[in-house]
Amino acid sequence: MFLGQTGSGRSAAGRISWASDAVSGALVPLGIVGAWAVASAQKGVFGLFLATPGEVATEFVRLLWSGELVSHVLASLSRVAVGLVTAILVGVPLGIGMGAWRSVDVAIAPLLNFLRPIPIAAWVPLVVLVFGIGELPARVLVFMGAIHPIVVNTILGVRGVRLLHVRAARMLGANNWQVVRRVLIPSALPSVLAGIRLGLGIAWWVVIVAELLAVRSGLGYMMVQAMALLRSDTMMVGIFVIGVVGLGLNRFAILTEELLMPWRKV
Repeated sequence: MFLGQTGSGRSAAGRISWASDAVSGALVPLGIVGAWAVASAQKGVFGLFLATPGEVATEFVRLLWSGELVSHVLASLSRVAVGLVTAILVGVPLGIGMGAWRSVDVAIAPLLNFLRPIPIAAWVPLVVLVFGIGELPARVLVFMGAIHPIVVNTILGVRGVRLLHVRAARMLGANNWQVVRRVLIPSALPSVLAGIRLGLGIAWWVVIVAELLAVRSGLGYMMVQAMALLRSDTMMVGIFVIGVVGLGLNRFAILTEELLMPWRKV
């Protein structure tokens, strides 16, 4: 605070700063919408296939009012939830084991390092061939995409625990399970939650990829059907909703971290 600046002065400055940030943050989206409106009004390919902002807004209202959009969003979210929870149940214990015991790390790390660089899209044909079309392949792909950041961040969190804390627990008579439960897990929690947050973001785009090919519902499926019908307005509604839901999921993850770790603001 500058010398002589009053509380009301600080409040006014804060309001001005907030308004300035809001205006600056709106400039780029407004510019994109303006360029989009100009491009969609042109003759040729853009004008033929690119829906106008007004048409997209109308289609959004229609899909929302009919309930079709809500059903697709819920279908996608349910697959993310199942795949992510499974990845957490497998990935966190695996990461703790790899971070705490060298023998576990030596046994599993080579396989994990081999699988990690393979893009999820490369697995889609094989997963569809093995599991067919339906819910299971989408959930399997979400699990495969989400588990890697969860395992890696859990390993880093466990290995970041101070050895002094572990030795102190040992001196007090703690066994291996008590050290894991009372020392390793609480100390590694920030890193574990960061990995889950990353896994959630990956799971969201993976489920869209899976729905493009392997499922008969969800936002990805809605966009594929719209492409077949040359409905760019529906496709752009899907893109918009994917972004909005992704922002919401990220905010949900941040609030969850703040709830579980009130001493640490994200």
